[in-house]
Amino acid sequence: MGFLNKKPVIRQEGFHPLELNEDNVRAIFNRCLATDDTKNLTAPILFALKNGYSEDSKPIVFDKDKIAANSATIEYLFAQLHDVHTSKGFIAPMSVTIKYDKSTWTQSKGIILKFLHLGYAAHLFNAFSRVEHDSKAVLFPINPALSPKDPAFPTWWETHQKEWEDLAKAYENR
Repeated sequence: MGFLNKKPVIRQEGFHPLELNEDNVRAIFNRCLATDDTKNLTAPILFALKNGYSEDSKPIVFDKDKIAANSATIEYLFAQLHDVHTSKGFIAPMSVTIKYDKSTWTQSKGIILKFLHLGYAAHLFNAFSRVEHDSKAVLFPINPALSPKDPAFPTWWETHQKEWEDLAKAYENR
């Protein structure tokens, strides 16, 4: 009987920043969806009748514990938005498509809604309100962040890694 030659699994401790892109949003969204076995549910309604819309939008049912476990990562994705970097204090459904470098990371309405549902479930902003022909939500304070693919990221991360790791620990302890 021979030995299996396997590479050891290397696990790094701490927070691991992700690039804001469709694949990462989709993966986190799917990971956080409630299943038949989920005991702790949350079902955020982004666009509510009481906030000026003609009816409540369809809620997405998440596993509240999985949202909590992924909240730091969700916040990091939001931290790459242009609206966060410019300190506007609010977001609009279409403004979340624009990253801090003014590039568009998605044009998919489905991905935008998944991203917004994750952010709302993670308590990063208030529900949207309709004012005239516009929809806006008050964004809670989020520290701006760079994409891990940004050439300036390594230097930036040296300075900001501890604050993101502390934030991740704070989310874990909620």
